[in-house]
Amino acid sequence: MLDAVPERVIAGLPNAPEPISLLLEPVQAGLPAVSVTATLARRGDGWVGLQFSRLNRDVMDYFALALLLHEAGGGGAPLPASLLPDQRHELDTEQRDRRSRTIHSLMLDVQRVAGLEIGAAIQAKLARIVDAAPLDEVANWADRLSTLDGDHPEWVALVEMLTVHETYLYREPAQLALLQRSLVERLGTARERRLCLWSAGCSTGEEVWTLCILALSAMVEAGLARESGREIRLDPRWQLEVVGTDISRQVLGVAKAGVYPMGDLSAFRALPPGMERFFPEGEARNTRRVRDDLRAFVRFAHGNLVRDPPPVAQADAVLCRNVLIYFPDLVRAAVQRRLVSALAPGGLLALGGTDRVLIQADLDPVEDHGALIFRRR
Repeated sequence: MLDAVPERVIAGLPNAPEPISLLLEPVQAGLPAVSVTATLARRGDGWVGLQFSRLNRDVMDYFALALLLHEAGGGGAPLPASLLPDQRHELDTEQRDRRSRTIHSLMLDVQRVAGLEIGAAIQAKLARIVDAAPLDEVANWADRLSTLDGDHPEWVALVEMLTVHETYLYREPAQLALLQRSLVERLGTARERRLCLWSAGCSTGEEVWTLCILALSAMVEAGLARESGREIRLDPRWQLEVVGTDISRQVLGVAKAGVYPMGDLSAFRALPPGMERFFPEGEARNTRRVRDDLRAFVRFAHGNLVRDPPPVAQADAVLCRNVLIYFPDLVRAAVQRRLVSALAPGGLLALGGTDRVLIQADLDPVEDHGALIFRRR
């Protein structure tokens, strides 16, 4: 829940990868502070990643909710003196009923606004949010939330709390290799001198940068680009566009910065040998950044897969991996139709390994060495 915080929230952070002791201060004076041990990773965009060694889940959710309400309100309205779980009084029957109604209302609104399927994990997170502050305050906040547009900062913050943004470079390499081979074939028969790819639900950007490298490699293989030194240049008659979208503006900030910490579970954990050349050392210690020449081919945009039209048309490839698991079948089918509508005839669709295809009439499977993608008819 507190995988990243604005750098201004916690002052005086050192530029060191070693674990340090932090005192997490609440956003309002008078509330308890919490001592934790954490490893810090500066992201280069005003946010700092925090990897906690140990932190009680109830306390973590308490601070997450405090940050959400404080940030969404511009820091203007002070948060009431909330009581931590071990200090709250037992709820009576009427309060328990109100708590249940509040959780149920949030579930319905989250499904309506973000299209998310309310499984056990999201329901548990919503319950912890409701329990992290006085019931009257949270119930009133939930009522007000239901009147707000889905693009309101409070909705954006809540969706960010409920969804998972874990990803890394070159995830599912067999599928990526199949996609690259298919793109090389497609380039050989292309009618237009352009290559357009869309990463839907791009999270912190690792998939977008992977797609950019993959597309450039396919163009080099097809003789349409040339790598010289630390730069890849396209044939001047050709264009490449790689677009990444996500519902979370916070993760888009990380994606645009293109600076990632190193480590055993970092974005570079599955990077193939030789690909380090695309990620030189960053300015901060133990970080790598995206090479400058890649940035000219990439753009990021905020997008809601449930409500917004595709950001591209006649795309050569669309990736939407491990995003559809958040949606119920009816919403999942509608999103899949939207993804396919963004493809040119013969364009390629890559889904996650757990994603079920619900609109098979529009797609033909392409399989090789256990990897699967789809081609639009």
